Amino acid sequence: MLFTPTGTFYSKVQFKTEEEVEKVVVDNFKLFFGDYSILLPKSLIRTSGGKGTVPDGIIVDFKGNRWFILEVERGDHETWGHIAPQISKQLVAVMNRETKNKITELCIAEIGKQKDFSKLLESDLKIQQIHVHGFVQKILEKDPIVSLPIDYFRTTLRNGRRCRRSM
Repeated sequence: MLFTPTGTFYSKVQFKTEEEVEKVVVDNFKLFFGDYSILLPKSLIRTSGGKGTVPDGIIVDFKGNRWFILEVERGDHETWGHIAPQISKQLVAVMNRETKNKITELCIAEIGKQKDFSKLLESDLKIQQIHVHGFVQKILEKDPIVSLPIDYFRTTLRNGRRCRRSM
């Protein structure tokens, strides 16, 4: 069970698909990352070697001056065969200058669509629209934080290794 600052109550549910978990996270991303964050839609990003990957989102937190790679997972996904390779490829891809430029452009476009968010940046954080581009670039100079919302933890994920069953 989870209570939010607004008193909202959530009960534990069993998810059937990763898409269900992802929808909950995307629909409530401000709860997790704050009101001064923006979620960029899923988009193909590439390593400098051309390998493509699609994170579930990129979040830019203007108040915290940080950014996140969002990768939603299910607990039944294999840690080393599925989750770790995905995140590794995403971390390599976001270090690519072309990818950072793409993320910057996506962020500017998303803010342009959300006039209320643009006003919030200007009124509360004193980030004028003309300075948003540079502000985003400065945030992206930092290493991203991997955000891995997951519906439950298997022993293998919690321990970071495979568990063996004894017979």
